Amino acid sequence: PLVSLALVGALVSITPQQSHAAFFTT
Repeated sequence: PLVSLALVGALVSITPQQSHAAFFTT
């Protein structure tokens, strides 16, 4: 749901681009 999307957005905001990229690649 939207809650999950918001959670992921917050996680990406607090995490560096490299980490978030690796997270999405996984």
